[in-house]
Amino acid sequence: IRSKNQTKTYDAKPFAFPATLTYADATAADYYGKFVTITGWQGTTDNFSNVFKEGKKLTLTQNATTAGDYTITVADNRGVSETDDDIFTNYTPKYGSLGVLTINKKTIYVQAKNVSKKYGEAISAKYNGNTAVTADDVIVGTSNEMTDGQIAADADALATDGTTQDVITTYPKLTKAAGTTKGHYPITVNKAGMVIKHGAAGDAVTSSYDIQVLDGDYNITGKSFTIWADPKESFYGEDKVALTASIEGMTVSDANTLKADIEGALKLPANATNAKEYDIELDETALKNTIATGANADL
Repeated sequence: IRSKNQTKTYDAKPFAFPATLTYADATAADYYGKFVTITGWQGTTDNFSNVFKEGKKLTLTQNATTAGDYTITVADNRGVSETDDDIFTNYTPKYGSLGVLTINKKTIYVQAKNVSKKYGEAISAKYNGNTAVTADDVIVGTSNEMTDGQIAADADALATDGTTQDVITTYPKLTKAAGTTKGHYPITVNKAGMVIKHGAAGDAVTSSYDIQVLDGDYNITGKSFTIWADPKESFYGEDKVALTASIEGMTVSDANTLKADIEGALKLPANATNAKEYDIELDETALKNTIATGANADL
């Protein structure tokens, strides 16, 4: 006489690894630069959390060190200690995909540094939009909040894996708006062609960054100049001589352009009729009005 074979399922039904993940160094919207390692999950069936050891069961389909989507899988490897193995064998785990880890691009801000020059000073060719500039010409930060029109530089704006930091090996091109007279001109940043590498000689990781560009300010300030009334002499009873001036501190071209307007604003006191010395005066209000309403208003 032989007893019949019987098969029963131990305790609970077969279970699957849950799809809700807990990341050791990441969130669901993690960003490039943290070099995430997936090490665990939460909510195991029947609270057998002691069965599953940290860092032994979740793997990525590829090395998650740049921005992109990565499939998270469980290999057919329990990753349990021998003392837990007798518990684990009472269940039938289902291995396979647990979802996707998305590492978003890291946002950085690149702004042209503000520039202040006096009218007449040469404008550097670096602002013609044709040449990649250097680190001295831009600010790189993680916030677009400004103080006096400039963002704060952040030495840690670019990602690091703890050993090697990303570096900008090719900087953007800058373009100043057209204009050479006194005023404010935006400096725009062209990020096309920028290159960021993991280390100066490492792989390019530019695609892992969301590069936001901000204008800088090119301020051309007024240039001081001096007007000297030329000494003149005449004799009592004769017609007054024409008043002329010498201009110091202007370019020759501008001085020649404004000479007639300036000399037209020179005058003698109303009582300058007798034989004596008189100061030659400049009617500044008349000069400013003449220039502001005339063909030379831009000067």
